[in-house]
Amino acid sequence: MAFREIVEMALLLIGVLAASVVCSRLLAQRGGRPGGLLKVLDRAYLGPSKQVVLLSAGPRVIVLGVSDKGLFRLGEMSRHELDEVESEPVHAPAPGFGQALRRALRRRQRSVD
Repeated sequence: MAFREIVEMALLLIGVLAASVVCSRLLAQRGGRPGGLLKVLDRAYLGPSKQVVLLSAGPRVIVLGVSDKGLFRLGEMSRHELDEVESEPVHAPAPGFGQALRRALRRRQRSVD
């Protein structure tokens, strides 16, 4: 290889590296940065390509629906309201179908007697 070709390849490599640094900085500015104001607090998967996401944006918490069709704002609350919801006791699950049927049959039998 001639000296001129080596210099050309070195300059080309420097140009590619400079372009990658510039592009990465531009993408970082557009896409946010680690430790920024937006944070995903939680997500619940509802099915293929469907989920609900809790997104913290400063003092607000935004509830988003995410699907193939796009993003949909489902609601919004303050961080304080979210903390209150999280601290509420979890209630026992609703009775199953069998329990509900037995209870209804007992009530019906009492009304007949």
